[in-house]
Amino acid sequence: MDAALSTTAPRRHSTVLQAVVILRGLHPELTPNAQLSFLYICENDGLSVSELSELCGFSITTASRASRSLAEADAPGALAPYVGLVELRPDPFDARSRLIFLNGRGKRLRAELDSLIAEATQMAPLDLEPAAPVLARRWA
Repeated sequence: MDAALSTTAPRRHSTVLQAVVILRGLHPELTPNAQLSFLYICENDGLSVSELSELCGFSITTASRASRSLAEADAPGALAPYVGLVELRPDPFDARSRLIFLNGRGKRLRAELDSLIAEATQMAPLDLEPAAPVLARRWA
């Protein structure tokens, strides 16, 4: 290690990097695709897999795998690492599709990330308005 680097105090993480560190800490096998999927689900609770795929720029297969890895181990179709942040619910308009919602643990993590952002922008969490969904819901 370079001597100059070894005497330098560690730099404070940026808000984005802190969020990534928190997400990586959930499970060592959580992929970057699943992390990005979680962040989009936080902003658009109730997405379908195809809507998630469009937002993330993933194939539907990749979006499906990422969302299923964020579910509880006992959820139908769940995949390892079973992070337990989302619920996969049947789509009332398409029996072949599922909608992705944050569960209690996912909502608590979203609140933690919102607090990080609020702290970084020096705003109180209650002053933050929820982001408008990127995609309009079919039944809205």
